[in-house]
Amino acid sequence: MADNALKIMVINDSQEVLDLFYDILHNEEGHNVTLCSYRIRDLDEIRSIQPNLLIVDQVYGNEDAGWKLIQKVRMSIDLMHLPIVFCTTDLRRVQELEGHLASMNIITVIKPFTVDTLLSAINTARTVSASTNLDQSNRSAKHPKATDQPAD
Repeated sequence: MADNALKIMVINDSQEVLDLFYDILHNEEGHNVTLCSYRIRDLDEIRSIQPNLLIVDQVYGNEDAGWKLIQKVRMSIDLMHLPIVFCTTDLRRVQELEGHLASMNIITVIKPFTVDTLLSAINTARTVSASTNLDQSNRSAKHPKATDQPAD
């Protein structure tokens, strides 16, 4: 595995699609890849894998499953900063939610897409996540908690 390899979790309900993601991300790019189906019921499976990046590949005919999963991740204190790449065919909905998705650090990829587009989205998600975590660390350092204040 390369030094800059990520631990990526890919979620889709088609084994053929999951295998394709695995070939690209693991075999060609050297990332550590875990494949999961949409049967994922709660966030414990994500927590147990502890990925650096989540790819949610939306399935035609089951569009709400991907959105619901992303919402659950973003509402979870321990997973809310996990970088997400969301692959979808729903261009209209992405355009409607563009500002909101950007504010939530969700990188969208419209299907069909090229390998280069996917890899670019992964790099963008990494960069956005790193800068978001740095901003939060800086805010915490500038605004210490009351218990961090020196005693008089």
